[in-house]
This record gives sequence, structure tokens and C-alpha cells, in this order.
Amino acid sequence: MGRSTVESYNEVHYHKDIIRYRCMIILFAVTFSSTACAEEGVQIISRESWGANPATKPMADNKPVHLTIHHTGVRAKASINLQAKLTSLQKFSQSSAVLADGRVKSAWADVPYHYYIAVDGLIAEGRMAKYVGDSNTIYNLQGHLSIVLEGNFEHESPTENQVRSLESLLTKLSRTHSIDSSHIGAHKQYAKTACPGKKLLEILPKIKNNVSVRLASPQP
Repeated sequence: MGRSTVESYNEVHYHKDIIRYRCMIILFAVTFSSTACAEEGVQIISRESWGANPATKPMADNKPVHLTIHHTGVRAKASINLQAKLTSLQKFSQSSAVLADGRVKSAWADVPYHYYIAVDGLIAEGRMAKYVGDSNTIYNLQGHLSIVLEGNFEHESPTENQVRSLESLLTKLSRTHSIDSSHIGAHKQYAKTACPGKKLLEILPKIKNNVSVRLASPQP
């Protein structure tokens, strides 16, 4: 997606954030066994685990045929815990807002992306895959599963943990939804945008190749 935003905490809350972050890591570790998916070695933090609110209005049904990669468009913030990032994203998504370019975004039913990969590689469930996502750019979203990585990859590179998580998630989703690796693409391929940023686009061919190799190998 183009330039969505994740609200940051004020400096006065920095130390509280660190404590919350550590607590969330412990909580996720405890709850993974009942709320996460482990196929392909992938653990996905469920909506329930990060405290998602329900969608605010009906959403169109989705039949996934594309795996589409985005960046959040703002620099990664390792000091903020994943729950705070996602609840802030959902709050932004479910409200109307003025975008960086001056356009007004209408309120969406839910977070626009189906999966979120944080700077440390943690993966969380966003909008349920059975529903079409949203975007502040213009293209036909039907059939797309949107995966967003935290960061602005025009100016910074994805972390190694993010790349590993992305490859594992793409492999899992390709198998789950019978999507060929040739249908893995970037937001930029479908809309007028720089998303997911040049530094991710530079390594996307290698990522797709690694996924193809995994898909050709027998499952463990």
C-alpha cells in the first residue's frame, strides 16, 4: 500500500512501551500453541491475540489468486510492541483520515492488509483472508492477499528476520491457496505507487525464487 501510517507513542511512554513489548513477547509465546499456525515453520499471531476489534461493516468475499507485497511506508519502530502497532493501524483504518498527499481516506471496515510482518519478523493476522482488502491506491483488489512489511523500503532495507518470515509465509499461503509463485508480486505492479519500496523490490526476484524452490521440495 502507498503511505499508510502507524501512530507512534510519545517519548514519555517509551519505558512503558519496552515493558509492554516484553510482556507481549511472553504472551505470544504462551498463546502460540492454541492461536498460531505452524505449517512451513510459520507462526501467525491471531487477531484475538493482538486484540483486534470486529470489522465495522460488511466486506466482499475474496478468492485468493495473488500474493501481493506492501510496505507500511513509515520507518520501522522496533521499540513499539506489535500489539500497539496493529491496534493503531486498525484505529487509523476504521476512521476517515487525511493522507500525506492531502487526499481524504474514507473509513474502511478493518485493517487493509491480510498479514503484517513486524521489524523483528513476527507475523500477525490482519483482515481475514476470506475478505477483500482495502487500499488508498486504485486497482482491483479482488483475488489479492495483501502482506505488509513494517518499514519504508525506499529508505531502509527489510531486516533478515522479515525476509525469512516473508519467504515462509509466502510458501505457506501458496500451498494453502494453490497459488503459483509466479503470482507473487508487488503492490507497484498493480497501482501507481512506489510500494513496497526499491530496497524490497531489489530482492523480490530472489525471494520468489526461494519460494519456488521450497514449493518444489516435499513438505517435511
